Amino acid sequence: MDERPTGKTYVGSDELYADVHRCMKLVAEMNTGYHTEAEVREY
Repeated sequence: MDERPTGKTYVGSDELYADVHRCMKLVAEMNTGYHTEAEVREY
């Protein structure tokens, strides 16, 4: 499978962008410091 960039721009919805942003924020929070198992499950 060819994985070279195509030069195409993919436009997502505001909702999709918001979901991606929430996921990135969650990952950043989970990667900082120690979290108990219960805290991780809350995420």
